[in-house]
Amino acid sequence: MHSRRVWNVPVWSADQTSTPLRGLMARTSGVLCTMLLLTACDLFSPYEKPETAKPEAFVEQPAALVKPGWPDDHWWTSFNSDELNALEKHAQKNNFDMAAAEARVRQADAQVRISGSALLPSLDAVAGAARTHTGKAGTTGKRTNSTYNVGLQASYEIDFWGKNRSALNAAQASRDAQAFDSKVVAISINGAVATVYFDLLATRERIAVAQDNIANARKTLDALNRRFKAGIISRLDVAQQQTVVAEQTAALAPLQLKLSQDRDALALLVGELPEKFDLPKKMKLHDVALPVVPAGVPSELLARRPDVALAEAQLIAAHANINAARAAFFPSIGLTGAAGYQSTALSALFNSGGFLTSFGANLVQPLFEGGLLTGQLELARAQEEELAQNYYKAVVNAFSDTEDALAGLQRFNEQEKAQEEVVRSAKDASMLSQRQFDGGIVDITSVLTTQRA
Repeated sequence: MHSRRVWNVPVWSADQTSTPLRGLMARTSGVLCTMLLLTACDLFSPYEKPETAKPEAFVEQPAALVKPGWPDDHWWTSFNSDELNALEKHAQKNNFDMAAAEARVRQADAQVRISGSALLPSLDAVAGAARTHTGKAGTTGKRTNSTYNVGLQASYEIDFWGKNRSALNAAQASRDAQAFDSKVVAISINGAVATVYFDLLATRERIAVAQDNIANARKTLDALNRRFKAGIISRLDVAQQQTVVAEQTAALAPLQLKLSQDRDALALLVGELPEKFDLPKKMKLHDVALPVVPAGVPSELLARRPDVALAEAQLIAAHANINAARAAFFPSIGLTGAAGYQSTALSALFNSGGFLTSFGANLVQPLFEGGLLTGQLELARAQEEELAQNYYKAVVNAFSDTEDALAGLQRFNEQEKAQEEVVRSAKDASMLSQRQFDGGIVDITSVLTTQRA
């Protein structure tokens, strides 16, 4: 709980200038300054990085096969696709979310400059002219006075308790958080471009497969019609194949819709209208190189992931806000000064006799704020606690994401190998059944079954 220090300082009048009293004043001032310095030292609690648990190694990493390390920042170039490289470059220049994130970084930079201005004195140039009329009521005599002045005014708040410095530290940490957020957005957009691009290639090949299926089904239907006309098979066999042709044709439309959606998604990611977007056409999915994906070591992951750095930067800003809220309980000390010329005649404004200077100091101590300062301090503490939990979550989520990705990579590689064997077997069975059907060895049912496989 926050405690406030209260000092009882003797009060004296201006005419009490005896030597003993001056000594008492000096000793009291020394004690007061010492207390203020000790209090100022107690105000600040330095930020300490939260301790988090780190696994020694990733569970799914094949350490014997892959050396620890990290992909390059331009990781998409490892796929050896000129089309993908061009799309990524285009997205970095024109993506709307990236541009908005960069604008937020510039806003944070401006806020740092705004917060830092409180640590510097302000200087203003002033000039003015005034005319006053004086006279007694009921009389016709009036007196007119004109006054002209020009000069400089300066003011400076001594940041004795570090309130303004803490506000600057909070703004700088918030700026860092926005920079990390911009990196998070960039990584998300780069990943989305690659994902949609590969999905587009896959959809295009699925369309080609579907069209081949339709052609094969129609070829079989033509053969069945010839056999039906020759009286070899029944009308039922023809009707079954007509159903297969209709099913294969109906399966093509959703794929064509998916291709249009992929095109529109890519156009949005690179900041173009779909109608003006030049769809990639050269690359095929089997032409894409599959780079080796090293996972690195867990201790390096937290330093590499911008979402973890973002969470910590927000925590640092919240800690600085606590220091600023503590300092608000203590007096603010301001210095003011002015220098210039003043005259009743504009022609004599800059004469030596019109030169004026003034200096002053003021101290403002909050006494009763209706719970405002206490509420602000408790709010800052609660916000720091929330952001600390967000940081812990970001750390655990980083390890979890990496484990999921490594597990998915390994399991999908296994699934791909098994699926390739399924495809080879299905192709062999389809070709064999078609030959046997053409030779009259098997009926159409076997052909339809292998075609569906």
